Amino acid sequence: MTKWKKNTVWLTGGTGLLVGSYFFWSWVGSFFSSMCGAQPYKSIISPNNEHVAVIFQYDCGATTGFSTQVSILESGETLGNESGNVYISKGHPDTVAPIVTWVNSEQLNIQNVAQTQIYKQDEYWGWPWNEISITYN
Repeated sequence: MTKWKKNTVWLTGGTGLLVGSYFFWSWVGSFFSSMCGAQPYKSIISPNNEHVAVIFQYDCGATTGFSTQVSILESGETLGNESGNVYISKGHPDTVAPIVTWVNSEQLNIQNVAQTQIYKQDEYWGWPWNEISITYN
């Protein structure tokens, strides 16, 4: 086989392998992400009605534990099937849900009421256009 034909075979095979790998991993990712679910627990609307803080349970099936999460959304936006964008803790919201209150339209307070492991505590959301600061206690 000539050098030109060998290079063509390698290039075609390599391209096919890359394209096939992309589609395979895309399928695997969508399969596992569909196993996870977000179930709203409580919603708290901001004083100016522009945002809502949603406390929700998020889990990915029998092999993972429950987590309590908080996301800030624009009013009218629905909670997607993704993890919390400002707060994540271990445990079911029935036992570890934080107390979430709006101090004003630009500040949210999240108060932990249970001793639980905290995985995420962002100090702001929406930067730079709709920045909301978040305090914890």
